[in-house]
Amino acid sequence: MRPSPHEGSVTMSTRQPAASPDDAGNPQSFMNGSRPFFIRVPIFLALWTLLALLLAFQEYEIHLVVYSRAELYKEAAAWLIHFYLWAALLWFVWKVMPHFPLEGETWKRDLLFHVPFGLAVSVAELAIYVEFIKVLGVAPPDTVFQRLFLWNLSTDLPTNFFIYWTFVAIFRGVDYYERYRERELRASQLEGQLAKAHLQALKAQLDPHFFFNTMNSISSLMHRDIEKADAMIAGLSNLFRLNLRRGDAQEVTLSEEMEFLEQYLELQQLRFGSRIKIDVRTDPELHDVFVPSMVLQPLVENAIIHGTANSSDSMLLEITAREHNGVCRITIYNSGSRLAENFKPGLGISNTRARLQWLYGEKSSLQLNNLKAGGVLAEITLPMRKQQVQRLKAYDPREYSSLGSGR
Repeated sequence: MRPSPHEGSVTMSTRQPAASPDDAGNPQSFMNGSRPFFIRVPIFLALWTLLALLLAFQEYEIHLVVYSRAELYKEAAAWLIHFYLWAALLWFVWKVMPHFPLEGETWKRDLLFHVPFGLAVSVAELAIYVEFIKVLGVAPPDTVFQRLFLWNLSTDLPTNFFIYWTFVAIFRGVDYYERYRERELRASQLEGQLAKAHLQALKAQLDPHFFFNTMNSISSLMHRDIEKADAMIAGLSNLFRLNLRRGDAQEVTLSEEMEFLEQYLELQQLRFGSRIKIDVRTDPELHDVFVPSMVLQPLVENAIIHGTANSSDSMLLEITAREHNGVCRITIYNSGSRLAENFKPGLGISNTRARLQWLYGEKSSLQLNNLKAGGVLAEITLPMRKQQVQRLKAYDPREYSSLGSGR
């Protein structure tokens, strides 16, 4: 412990207010962190001053008991000088640390620097401290600088040297922690970018898959019904326009998805005519719920293929969207053929399931089941996430009134 100015010296605790994680990081972040400079400095000085005053008051009480005399002003002045000097010197230590970080292959060279530099800082702090307490009248007026300095040097140099290395260790710890945070943040960002790239790749696979299937449908009509083929080409252009308007968005509202699906169903109605009866029912409260872009088209395409595969009879295609136990439940039912026991999902269904997993994890599901009464039911469950501001007009089921007419 450094004696009071009455005894010729003053001490300082080796503890410093802990730096917050936000203040840690590269050398520039010590004074130029996320908080403004004019806010950070007063907060630091206020805490630094409070600690100095608490220690000064503690020593004042001790001297009253031990020596029966003490001056609070001198005790406080001595501690504040000591603390402020260390605050200034430690700022220079922080600036030096990036150049001599005590790590890697240069740790021996860095150690050879820090030992004399730490001694120099410790001696400089004592010399400046002694000069200040003389100038401010904290030390007795007849005190000789050289005698007071040598006395402090002999008693407090080890303490100062220990303080220096304590803060070197603190700065190294802060730097390691900041690097760890940066690695975690970078890993999180890379993981997010990977997920986004994966989703875009899955969606990119759906686009040509859908295009080629639709072109095959048009090709099958070219030799039988030119007018219908021409109408399908016009409908396909509308689908591309809607798809381009979405851009790279992985999610759209249910109303937007139904608008896209409407165009697709019109194409299929042109192709199959009266063989398909379509019934679409959606809860108006779900129009603003987010769903994956192009989540329904592969399932509807699968339903139509299986529903018309082995029969020339008309099939029923039912599409519903309702809230069920707090989740969005979308079902697609097709009458007709059932799924084979060895059924393996194609590209469209596989990608749809993968996108659901990437976007929502365990909060979503996609199931395809044969029904006892006949036909197949595809069921999607999604979390209820709604858009606050509607981007496109809401889907109106009445717009489908003509789809089941077999035109």
